[in-house]
Amino acid sequence: MEKYRDGQKELHCVFVDLEKAYDRVPREELWYCMRKSGVAEKYVRVVQDMYERSRTVVRCAVGQTEEFNVEVGLHQGSALSPFLFAMVMDQLSEEVRQESPWTMMFADDIVICSESREQVEENLERWRFALERRGMKVSRSKTEYMCVNGREGSGTVRLQGEEVKKVQEFKYLGSTVQSNGECGKEKLHCQWSSAYLLVTIILGVKCYKARGLCAVSADTNTEKVLKVGSSLDLTVTYPKNSVSFVQWNFNGKTFADYTPSRNYTLRGSQFSGRLKGVLDLIGVTLQDLQPQDSGTFSIVALGVTQYPTQIIKVYIQSPIRVVQIERTQRWLLSTNSCEVDMKCAAHGAENVSYLWSGYKIANGAQLQFNLSPAEGAITLNCTAANNISSSSATETLSCSTEPPETEIPLPVLKLTSSLVAASPYLLVTIILVIKCYRVQDPIRAVQIERTQRWLLSTNSCEVDVKCAAHGAENVSYLWSGYKIANGAQLQFNLSPAEGAITLNCTAANNISSSFITETLSCSTEQPKTDETVLKLTSSLVAASPYLLVTIILTVKCYRVQGHHSRQYAVTVIEE
Repeated sequence: MEKYRDGQKELHCVFVDLEKAYDRVPREELWYCMRKSGVAEKYVRVVQDMYERSRTVVRCAVGQTEEFNVEVGLHQGSALSPFLFAMVMDQLSEEVRQESPWTMMFADDIVICSESREQVEENLERWRFALERRGMKVSRSKTEYMCVNGREGSGTVRLQGEEVKKVQEFKYLGSTVQSNGECGKEKLHCQWSSAYLLVTIILGVKCYKARGLCAVSADTNTEKVLKVGSSLDLTVTYPKNSVSFVQWNFNGKTFADYTPSRNYTLRGSQFSGRLKGVLDLIGVTLQDLQPQDSGTFSIVALGVTQYPTQIIKVYIQSPIRVVQIERTQRWLLSTNSCEVDMKCAAHGAENVSYLWSGYKIANGAQLQFNLSPAEGAITLNCTAANNISSSSATETLSCSTEPPETEIPLPVLKLTSSLVAASPYLLVTIILVIKCYRVQDPIRAVQIERTQRWLLSTNSCEVDVKCAAHGAENVSYLWSGYKIANGAQLQFNLSPAEGAITLNCTAANNISSSFITETLSCSTEQPKTDETVLKLTSSLVAASPYLLVTIILTVKCYRVQGHHSRQYAVTVIEE
């Protein structure tokens, strides 16, 4: 800052504040970052066990709430949480890293700097996109912007259309940084902080250029993202004279092995013709990588003891070759402006992220905005990027009060001609559908039949209800109210404690619908006998003498059948 002040150059800084940074870290993102940083799988599982099934309560004025699950965020007060959060932020910074480290981080305190206001605004949008994609959120109210050695009216910075608060000083890591390049009252402390930040930046540049010389030595689990057509070297990292056997596997299946006596053995696999052994070292090289080669490779090595297994997760992606911008624009008479819809597409590539710059700064493949004729011609850039490549496209457009000439695309012309050719068949189909629609009978009445019985074993009522729409066809039934279900029949249990409940049955076909409502309850008392059952019982009682005589006659006929085969007369004496 002092150098920019002495050189009379502007330096734009945005001090980013994260909302509840520790509480918003997704657990799945945490496990991914731990593995990506080279943490051994056994330690990842230990941390997972610490976070699995964690529960908490909230203390309030009237007591404590019931326990509930905590499924997101880091543990508060844990000595491990700052380390885990730093690991997540380190992986995030890798995603938005630029050619030189214009970003300073300490825990969740982030400072984004640039020599131009437009660039710092674009970098802020990159960080917002990367943070919010991982479940974290940039605070719109606490994030502040400061221009060092800036002129009055030098402009403001916006975040998703909202203006970031502009300040003349900011307290960062205990030091007050001012817009004139000074450090306020804590000048000595600020000079030490500046020296610390300078060393951090220098080390960051060196580590960035060395690409790993300053990194913590990784475990045997690594990940690689390679492009289609490139090569993959699977070399053993142990001394050649200490290895007696090596085996290479892909997704659990062996495709090559090595012994000092018989050298390399390449087995038949999907890599046939693309695999060769390394002469100077122990290893194999897989050439001409294809998307189907994505998977998990493992290298098992034996010596005096078994060495740790090397596991490499490989993702093969196609590079972005061409980016296209599609535009739709129409005049809005109500606002005297043009409604513009832009769409960016990178064909043939996967896992692509899109960044708009120029007139608008935004993320995502699609962009919508309004443009007035007074703004003249504007330029939009779309940058498509994945892990292995990036490409850009530029579109210049303006808004005119005259509606643009409509150009009918070839697919639309083909569709129109096909519809014209098929119009007779469509007309016949419509007529037949209308006729079939008309011949259906409407639903005139809906009835609900109910059967209910008390279950002593469960102290509840077993209820069976059936809905019927008489005289109509192709009827569908929908139950609502106490139960929501489809179909004409519905079975459920009802306890006395539930009281009176209401069931609605709606019957519908293509031309009409009707519904009926039934109210029922369950009582511990045995239900009264149905009138039909009473009638049946009384009839049986009245007919009992005749039934008794019939039974006696049947028995007597059966007994005398063997002795009087030709005489079937029976005398009945009624007493």
